[in-house]
This record gives sequence, C-alpha cells and structure tokens, in this order.
Amino acid sequence: MCPQFYGFSFTMTTSGLFKSEQALLDWFNNGPDGPERSAVRLEGIVKGGSVRRFYRLCDPAGESLGVLMEYSRGKEENNYYVAIASFLADLDVPVPQVLYHDPDLGLAWLQDFGKQDLFFFKGSDWGKLKDYYTQVLQSICPLWRNGVNHLESFADLPMMKGFDSQLYTWERNYFFDQCVSRFSDVDSDVDRRALHEECSPLQEVLLQEPASLVHRDFQSHNIMMRKDGPGFIDFQGMRQGSWFYDLASLIYDPYMDLSESQRSSLVETTHQMMDWKLGMDAFEELLDAAAIQRLMQALGAYGYLGESLGKREFLDYIPVARRTLLPIAERRGLECLKRLLADVSISI
Repeated sequence: MCPQFYGFSFTMTTSGLFKSEQALLDWFNNGPDGPERSAVRLEGIVKGGSVRRFYRLCDPAGESLGVLMEYSRGKEENNYYVAIASFLADLDVPVPQVLYHDPDLGLAWLQDFGKQDLFFFKGSDWGKLKDYYTQVLQSICPLWRNGVNHLESFADLPMMKGFDSQLYTWERNYFFDQCVSRFSDVDSDVDRRALHEECSPLQEVLLQEPASLVHRDFQSHNIMMRKDGPGFIDFQGMRQGSWFYDLASLIYDPYMDLSESQRSSLVETTHQMMDWKLGMDAFEELLDAAAIQRLMQALGAYGYLGESLGKREFLDYIPVARRTLLPIAERRGLECLKRLLADVSISI
C-alpha cells in the first residue's frame, strides 16, 4: 500500500525513493509546514556519486524556492543529515538551512546554495582561485578547531563511527578491490597484506593526533561558492578524525588537479591559519599520511562508481588521482604502493 501524506499517494521504488516527480511537487505545494506554495517544475541536480536525488524547486517565474532532497533511509548516514546541519549551523559553519524535514518519507526542503561550486572555477587565475580557497579554509576552520568541544552542547548528535584503524584498513581494501584488482593484473593476498603492512604506520601517525571533527568528503563539488562566501553540502558523513584528512581532500582533490606550487601555497596558508605549533616537517608528514589514505579511498570510489554503478565519467579521474598519489608515495618510500599504482592502467 502506498504511503499517504496530505492526501497524496506516493509510489515507492525498491530503494525507498519516490518514482513520481509530480508527487514530489504535490508534496511540496500542498503541505510541508505552511501555506500552499507554487513550485511548477523540478530541475534535477546531478552531482557526484550520491544515491540521493536532488531537485531545484522552480516557481512560475523560474526562480528557485529551494532544493528538495530525496533520500533512502536505508543508508545510515543519510538519516543524520538534518541533525548535523543544525550542529554545523550552530558552530557557524555555513551549511544550507533545513526548511522542512519529513524523516518518515525521506524528504527535506533545503535552502538553495546556488549552482556554482568550487569546481566551476577550475582553471581560473590563481590569485582569484587562491582567494576562494582561503575563504573555504576560513569557513571550515571552526569545525576543525572547535567541533569536538561543541559536541558537549549536542550530546545525542548522531554521527558515523570515527576514523580508527578499522576504517583506514577498509579504505585501503576499497582501493585494492575497486581499483587495483579492476585495472591491473595484481590481485593477490600477498600484495594486499604488503600494502597494509606498509601503510599501517601512516595511519598510526594520524590516530595519534587529537581527534577533530571532519567533513569526510571535503572536495570541490561539495563546496558551493556564493556571493556571501562558501557553503558546504554533503556533510552527513561527518565524524571524528584528523582534520588533515579534510585538508588533503581539499588540496589533493583530483577534480581540481592543482599544481605543486599551488598546493604549497595552501599548505602555508593553512599552517598559519590553524596556528600549528609544531614545525612544517611534522605538518607535512601528517598531510602526506592523510593524502595517501584519501587518494586511495578516492581511487576505490572512482572504480566502484564507474564500473559497478555505470557512472563512467568517474573513470576519467583515476589517472589524475594516480598521478597525484605517486609522488607522495615516492617521498614517503612506499614501494608496494608505488608498484601497485604503476600497474594500474585504464582505457576510457
């Protein structure tokens, strides 16, 4: 039997998502938390590898009334979006306001942060682009600096399990299974064990740092550039971990493919902004450790999204991520990782 809401019937797919866009318009126009509204059209927003669906709600003049998020409650972190949004807003981290939420139907009406993400400005003059990156860093720093302490005011905040040795091991297995095994001739338990043995000391470097809160997927498609400054989306995977993981996600983002000199400039900016007390060598060691983990995770994701989910555009970023990770593995003396990356070959 189809669920009922404000007199309207919804047909569900096996994944728990609604099939009918008209039903979504009816839901928005005739119910949630207020008078009738006048959305006449849904404009699909296709971003990244999310299994959620997003629509821009357009009025008769074509103006946005906000964004409608439709999500499957079967994925754990999707259920945490609204609570985490409230937490981040209270921390003065810029995220979309949740205007209405129906957890039973897996629907949320969100503030519209516009159409231009950081990726939109790829290739811009570096002076302009660095200013944007500086704004982004300034906006995320409250999460890195104060997030854990702020949890005292949100004692029951639901979050995913924090980074630990198990999660770092999972990321390496994800890389091995979804990238190495798919796109090279390597697929042995000996190589897998060698990768874990070689990279385990790096995860210990990260785990020894005091825990912060991290966005978890802090890359250019999840950073919206508005007239009044950056805003962040896709934060439902927030958890405790090293903020260097977020920093690595930002400056080693394969989508943006920054140059080494550009990355070095952002490292210096962040070093000063975070008032890092130890020397630059320690800073760079932590950043390299985080970048190695993050880029392995990204390579696994690109392989999974491209091959298992049929989103072939993600395969384009495997050569970029591989090229970005290789010199980090080189300077940290990770011979097994270098060999595995050298064997990865993909034809688009």
